[in-house]
Amino acid sequence: MKNKKFIVLAIILIILIGYYLFLRLNPPLHSSGMSYNSYDPYTIVIELENDGFGGIKIQDVLVNNLEPKSTEIGISHSNQMVTISEVREASEGVSFHDIQEITIKKPPQTVGDEDFDTIQHYALAVYHNQEIQNVKLKYKYLGIPFELDVDASQLQEKETGQKKYSFTYNGQTFHLHPYFEELLHYTSFINANPDASKKDAFDQFVIEPFNEHAPVDLSYSMLGMHLSSTTNIGQLEQNTLVLLESESHIIDLIKEAIIQSADLLPMEGDTNIYLFPLDPNDFFVLHNMEGVAGIAYYGNNIGISIDPSYNEEALQYGVAHEYHHVADLSYNGILATSNVLNFTLLEGKADAFAQIVYPEFQAPWTEPLSSENESAVIEILKEHGNSTDMSIYNQLRSGWSNYKIGNQIITSYIQNNPDKSILEWTQLDPKEIVLGSDYSNIVD
Repeated sequence: MKNKKFIVLAIILIILIGYYLFLRLNPPLHSSGMSYNSYDPYTIVIELENDGFGGIKIQDVLVNNLEPKSTEIGISHSNQMVTISEVREASEGVSFHDIQEITIKKPPQTVGDEDFDTIQHYALAVYHNQEIQNVKLKYKYLGIPFELDVDASQLQEKETGQKKYSFTYNGQTFHLHPYFEELLHYTSFINANPDASKKDAFDQFVIEPFNEHAPVDLSYSMLGMHLSSTTNIGQLEQNTLVLLESESHIIDLIKEAIIQSADLLPMEGDTNIYLFPLDPNDFFVLHNMEGVAGIAYYGNNIGISIDPSYNEEALQYGVAHEYHHVADLSYNGILATSNVLNFTLLEGKADAFAQIVYPEFQAPWTEPLSSENESAVIEILKEHGNSTDMSIYNQLRSGWSNYKIGNQIITSYIQNNPDKSILEWTQLDPKEIVLGSDYSNIVD
């Protein structure tokens, strides 16, 4: 009798040892995938599945062998898996909870799409203040401690490089460089490290990548006016995500405006167009320029800053305006900006060109000056037109007076000289334009 009991106990022990070894070789909890955003290496979502028959509760989580900033368990009551996109905006049936609140169960074999009473998917959302290289989950199953190691380093190694869209039209090559993901790298870092220097982080994640790809150091010229290490990080991130989602449409609008402009005024050399989100604190552009600002620089370089509220016609008009600037600078060199008068005509020519390309759009800075203001501006140009003192020119910027008088002069010249082509008046000496207009008294 004792031998039979011994044999039974031995069999039970062998079964338990065998099952223990089986569990060690085949842990019940495993990861079925990971998701993350390339611009945010501080957040990942790890999909989890329980292959056992008992429930599992996660006891602890380590990230890079350190305590994470925070963690959550995501659950889905529908066929929608819990992914990184759900972190930003959860779909119906998806929610996030403290890891201690949720027991991970074996998923049902078959559940209908509309059965919101049963949890169908589980995932662990991990947030950290450093790039996530590995995640270690500690849990118990049937009283036995287990660890699940998840290697996330391969996600961070997927370098896509700075995004660029290039196309050639009538022998001209154009490169469009959107910097939305770079801005999101910046906002993600600040969100993960709120005490970090915004300026230093902005330099690291935005300025340095930009300078690596720009032909010359354009960071101040392109970014100084309409984008910086803003204090409104949350709104900047939200705006940039919206722009990133519609990036292909924005690129198509810019490409169309470039082609329309190149048809009327071809030029030589490659042209770079850099696209940035607008600083959400730039209320002047938001309220007065329909969410679009532009700048041009020597060497065929254009910068466009854009808010999600942008007007499509304003964007295309702005692209045409800046296109003319780089053409003017390409054809006329330093003469185009050599003094107050020439700078004023630089803006006037650009608006006259943009109005030819997009005649239906009425920019507020092209409205005529009042008689009183026109007389005052003309007196300034008479006295200081040849001056190289840009502080005088900056006085004309008040109320867009430089744009308005410049546009009035070049519009008058075109009306008086209808036989002159766009290329001809673009290359013409600014003084000759004034003399051929109704404003010849400025240089008489």
